[in-house]
Amino acid sequence: MKKIIILALSIGFGLALCFQVISAMSQSHTLNQQVIGWTTNGPYGGSVVNVAVDPVNPLIAYVSAQQTGVFGTQDGGQSWSLLLHDPDWLATSSECLVTHPKIPGMVFFAGSQNLHRSDDYGQTWTIIQNAGSSIQARVVVIDSTNSDRIFVGLSGGQILRSLDGGDSWTQYSVGMPAGISVDNLALDGVITSTLYAGSREGGGIYRSINNGESWELNPGQPLISDSWSLAVSPFNRRIYQGGWFGPFSYSPDQGATWYTLTVGTTPDQHKTVTINFHPSLSQTLFLGDIDQIWRSTNLGKDWESIAQDAGWDIAIHPVQTNTLYAVGNGVKVSIDHGNNWETKNEGITAIAPREIAIAQTDADNLLVGASGSKGFYSLNGGQDWFETEISIFTAVAFHPVTPTVAFVGSGNEIYKSENSGVNWAKIGNLTLDGLPPSIDRVDIRTITIHPITPTILFAGVGFNSDSLPILQEGGLYKSVDAGVNWERIDVNLPISRVNTIEVASTPPFTMYMATGRIEYHLEQGNGIFRSTDLGETWQAVNTGLPDLNIRTVKINPNNPNELLCAPWQQINYAGGLGVYRSTNSGETWVAANSGLSAWTVEDFEFDPVSQGLVYAATWDGLFMSADNGQTWSRWNDTIGQVPILSISSAKLKEDESIIFAGVSGGSAETKRTNMTSAAKEIVNAGVYSRSIKWQRIFLPLIMK
Repeated sequence: MKKIIILALSIGFGLALCFQVISAMSQSHTLNQQVIGWTTNGPYGGSVVNVAVDPVNPLIAYVSAQQTGVFGTQDGGQSWSLLLHDPDWLATSSECLVTHPKIPGMVFFAGSQNLHRSDDYGQTWTIIQNAGSSIQARVVVIDSTNSDRIFVGLSGGQILRSLDGGDSWTQYSVGMPAGISVDNLALDGVITSTLYAGSREGGGIYRSINNGESWELNPGQPLISDSWSLAVSPFNRRIYQGGWFGPFSYSPDQGATWYTLTVGTTPDQHKTVTINFHPSLSQTLFLGDIDQIWRSTNLGKDWESIAQDAGWDIAIHPVQTNTLYAVGNGVKVSIDHGNNWETKNEGITAIAPREIAIAQTDADNLLVGASGSKGFYSLNGGQDWFETEISIFTAVAFHPVTPTVAFVGSGNEIYKSENSGVNWAKIGNLTLDGLPPSIDRVDIRTITIHPITPTILFAGVGFNSDSLPILQEGGLYKSVDAGVNWERIDVNLPISRVNTIEVASTPPFTMYMATGRIEYHLEQGNGIFRSTDLGETWQAVNTGLPDLNIRTVKINPNNPNELLCAPWQQINYAGGLGVYRSTNSGETWVAANSGLSAWTVEDFEFDPVSQGLVYAATWDGLFMSADNGQTWSRWNDTIGQVPILSISSAKLKEDESIIFAGVSGGSAETKRTNMTSAAKEIVNAGVYSRSIKWQRIFLPLIMK
């Protein structure tokens, strides 16, 4: 076991030398990943957007996932391993991952700015086309009748064509509108010189009749102009097209006329992101509708839903056509033509753990809210994870005394669990009573329980408007009956979205709210507010802050007058401003960025055992401070170099604590051969944990 020893001095009845011995948690899972003392068992799954299957072996498949990159399986989805880390961690596209229809082991992936190819089942990759920093590869199509012909659609209104299997490329854009993103390409399977192109940005469908060398607007146009899916049947040359919130339509005459196909009970509300045809049944096709897969066996006249939580993409093996893979919220596999499905997520680390909550009186109980996936719970300290009944939640809190009781916020609804997250019951909701009619919904962003009187709960929210998307307001709700009934508190001050609420654990139980719009930075936030009467009255405490978009605020549990906050720049995506510190209950703030090279701070956590020790989760890794946030140093392993989205800790014993870090995944520099070289090490996304044991040795005072 590798040990890291840190010396510190303390003054009391004697001098104390404090040794920090950091040990990994026990491992009980074959897919554990260890990063120099940190361990993770997932949770697995997340937002998976593309899937492709090997043309020969149906047990070999590939998926591309948000947060991470390309994963592969060689056992039909029983286990997955990361094959290629894609640095564009928010990338989404349709049909950007394809296998060669004739050559086993050849895979193409269009991600970030580059087009990648692997010839050895994803073990190694080559960048075969660098499109430049401002132009992205969006879609890859391989001609099934001549697999040397490959076409790539780019975000700059351009088409790349290769006639030698991807070894060389020619770029075309004649007739294509400048700047339009070519998100979909479809080849006519009969007249192979004809191609169709569409864009998610709208503009209609374009056609080329000379192998992509020039383009024109197709003579007929579908019922909606944005093209999220586009395909041509290899059997009858029918063109199918789907958009975002619109009808699914087809053309029987190469795009001259179009007709609507009714799918389900809401034909105009589909988000059709993928269309696929059965390899041998000419009348069977599949439609991906974000969160479900539809199947028709009569050319689209009638449909049935065959899979839930999977709709971004579907792949059918060309020979063993009973094997299907579908992706969306993780991966699902069917071996009976799509009639029954089994979730296969072991090793898929594509979550972004935005919220981590630990039961402070029992650190085995964990809850995680993750971007792009369901919530997760663990009953054994993160060694095993299970999906919660609640689809997505953005706020979570454990009861401060009873470790099996927890609350989450999902949309405007409050849920409660009395068995550590296994089962949930809706107990309340936040209403729009008394608010302007332009506000359409309430989104709960944070839940906080009073540390001494746990029947008192606070919920910080953002108010949203579908008609006014730039509307930016926030609000505060309070419950005095453990979350059943809620009252909106009129703060009597303009506040933007409430991102964090903190309550001090000692009288007068001073409260703080961190507010601000973080995702788009279109408007100024309103900063930090303070209350000393359980939220009834508030005052702004922003003196010294460089910006009033505040991600989080944290109270030092050992000194309630000391606070840390993380401001972000207005109108600058990912524009963090580091750490600001107050020693007078927020009256004034000063920068505390000494040693901090990462400015995009997501969260803070004070160690529950070692006074003065605080951690900062940043987009550039994990940092720590031994002086309550005055100075910082990077955590000295790969966790200190990859994005950390959340952090939490709990006391295990009087001399032992445990840290949990929500990692989005990434590449870290690791030193090799006595620091003479460095290599990139891929760190999977997930919830990582590490225990810290403090040993105090008291030495006698020597008096003169």
